[in-house]
Amino acid sequence: MHIVHTIPEGLPGGHLAYLTSQLLNGLAAGYLPLASMCRLPPLYASGVRYALEPNHGQGWEDFANPWTTLLRRKGDCDDLILYRLVELLLAGERAHCRAEWVGNAVHVVIRRANGEREDPSVLLGAPGPRLRG
Repeated sequence: MHIVHTIPEGLPGGHLAYLTSQLLNGLAAGYLPLASMCRLPPLYASGVRYALEPNHGQGWEDFANPWTTLLRRKGDCDDLILYRLVELLLAGERAHCRAEWVGNAVHVVIRRANGEREDPSVLLGAPGPRLRG
């Protein structure tokens, strides 16, 4: 099933980042029942690597589920976040994603239960740290 959600043009970057965080956190929680039945290998041992989507910068975003990301063997920041967040939540950790407006785009990272920041994109091949703090 494909679900398309249109976000109004012209939203401030901070609002777009907040909306992205809420969508991804909700999707991750929604995938937990399936993830408990259809286990995924740990993201960092799965062979999945960071890659921009083919339509990057064109106004379309595909929030791929963790199983699709595993099959593709690649994902951008939101795909990797969903995979890793499901993994952490399934293990009982109260982690969540945090999105920020960086330049002219949204970038998401994991905020671990202990407050630590984790960026699966950088850990899986994206250039340089995207966010601080």
